[in-house]
Amino acid sequence: MSQTKHTMPVVKTHKQLVGSGINKTMAFMISDDFVFKAKYNGKLEKIDEDNKIAILLYDNGKKDAIDMAPFLVKNSNSGFYTKQDFRLVLKVGERFNKGDALAYNPSFFEGKGKNIDYKPGTLAKIAITPIELAYEDSTVISDKLGEKLASYVTMMKYVSLGPNAIIHKIAKVGDQLKTGDKILEFTTSFNDPTTSDFLADLAKSLGTETAETIGNETITSKYTGKLVEIKIYYNHPFEELSDSLQKLIKDYKGQVDKRKIVVKEIQSGNIRIPPTDQQTSDKAGSEKYDGVLIEFAVEFYDKMGAGDKLTFSTALKGIVSRVLSDEEAPVSEYREDEKIEAILTPTGTISRMTNDIFAMVSSNKVLIELGKQIKEIMEDKR
Repeated sequence: MSQTKHTMPVVKTHKQLVGSGINKTMAFMISDDFVFKAKYNGKLEKIDEDNKIAILLYDNGKKDAIDMAPFLVKNSNSGFYTKQDFRLVLKVGERFNKGDALAYNPSFFEGKGKNIDYKPGTLAKIAITPIELAYEDSTVISDKLGEKLASYVTMMKYVSLGPNAIIHKIAKVGDQLKTGDKILEFTTSFNDPTTSDFLADLAKSLGTETAETIGNETITSKYTGKLVEIKIYYNHPFEELSDSLQKLIKDYKGQVDKRKIVVKEIQSGNIRIPPTDQQTSDKAGSEKYDGVLIEFAVEFYDKMGAGDKLTFSTALKGIVSRVLSDEEAPVSEYREDEKIEAILTPTGTISRMTNDIFAMVSSNKVLIELGKQIKEIMEDKR
C-alpha cells in the first residue's frame, strides 16, 4: 500500500485483472478525502448542484454532507497540484448501509457500496527486453500510451497587492486561458491612497499603453489551460482597503458563505470552507504579503513525453527516453496488428527485487488473450 503514494490521476485507468486483495480493501483503509464512507445506515436526501454539496440523512436522525466541489492537492515534491474530483454513486432518495462507499475519485476507484476496486494505473501491452533506448532506468513508450498517461496538472500563480491597489479587471473561474493572456490588471498600491486614485483616473483618460508606464500592471498566465480556482486572503482591516479590493473580497465572501449556509446545521468535517476573515499572519502558506493575496490556479493538459517518469508496477520506475509514433511502435510476432506500448528493461526487476512482475505480466497476458480467443470463437473468426 505504501508503494501507491506516488500515484497520480491519469486520463485512462483500469482495475487490476490479478491482485493481492489490497485493491479491494484500499478504499476502506484510507480517509474520506478519496473515498467517502457512510457512518450509519441512511439515504441520500438531496444534492445542492449550485454549491456542489450532497446531503445525507441517516436513520438515527443525524445528517452528513459530501463535498462534491473539486479541490486541489499539492504534489510537494514537484511543486504542482492535482485536482481531486468526486463522483457520487447514489441517486436522490437511494438508500445505503453503514460503511458503504458513497463517493470517490473516479481516477483511482470504481464500483459501489462495499465492492470498490482500486485502479492503480493503465493496462498496457509491454515487452520486457533491453534495447538502445530502453536500458537500465530508461524506457520508450508509444504515442498512444503517452495520451493515456496524460494528466491534468494545476499550477499556482500568487499575486500580492498593497491595501490601496485598484483592480481594473480580473479573470473568472472557468475561463479558458492561453499563454500570455491577462488574468489581472491593477494599479499599483502607494502609501498615499489618493496617488493610486489619481493614477487610475489618469490611466482611463490616456489609454492602456500609457497606463502601464505610470503605475498600472498586468499579470499574465504562463500556461494554456483553464482557471479552476481563485482564493483571496487579506491581513489589513477590511475598511482600510481600496473600494475595488473591498468589492473583490465581498464577492468572494458571498460565494463561500453560500456553502456555509448549506451545511450550517450539519456536523461534517468533510466540507472545505476557505477562510474569509482578516488574517493575522503575513503569510498564506509559504507566500508572504502585506495587504491582499490572490491565488490563481490554472489547470492544463500534460501529455507524458520524453524526460517524464512512469512506473510499470510499484518500484519499477523508468524515465521516458523517446515517444514512438504509431508507425515506429514495435509489434510482437503474435498479433502483429497490436502495438507494444512500452518496453521494460529486465535489469530493473533484478536490482529492485520486484520479480513478481513476471507473474503479473504472464497472468494478465493469459486472461486478455483468452478473452480475445473466446470472442473470436463466438464471432466465427477462429
